[in-house]
Amino acid sequence: LSRLPLPVHVRADPLRTWRWHNLLVSFAHSIVSGIWALLAMGAFFSGIFWSSFVGGGVLTLLVEVSNIFLTIRMMMKINNAQDHLLYRVNKYVNLVMYFVFRLAPQVYLTHFFLRYVRQRTLGTFLLGILLMLDVMIIIYFSRLLRSDFCPERVPRKQHKDKFLTE
Repeated sequence: LSRLPLPVHVRADPLRTWRWHNLLVSFAHSIVSGIWALLAMGAFFSGIFWSSFVGGGVLTLLVEVSNIFLTIRMMMKINNAQDHLLYRVNKYVNLVMYFVFRLAPQVYLTHFFLRYVRQRTLGTFLLGILLMLDVMIIIYFSRLLRSDFCPERVPRKQHKDKFLTE
């Protein structure tokens, strides 16, 4: 992946070059793991219907599908391509994928494990972890909405390296 040509805007800055290469690796990973997650889901689908924790593990793999579109979004932002049609389409696809493959499974898993709180079993431990992930996913979702769908309040020049945190 490091042998692929760099966009002109990225080539001029070593930090952006490093970030671009990092995003390319992340993009390749998200494609492979996203497709694999869909095939792993077929193998464990019965666990969801039998109310076993295997189904919960399968649902967590769905995050990898949304990573494909999230990585495309970040690659286009680092290349200052927010005005392209692909970016505008991807930001809506990314929003839907984030909801379908991150938020919805997380809500289902949290609801599922809430039923096991009184039993003080592995389900209670997993619920604690899920609640921390719930907070993190909601924070990331709000950042995604603010970044792509809310107008900027501060001029772009003051956020030269903001792409590192988006």
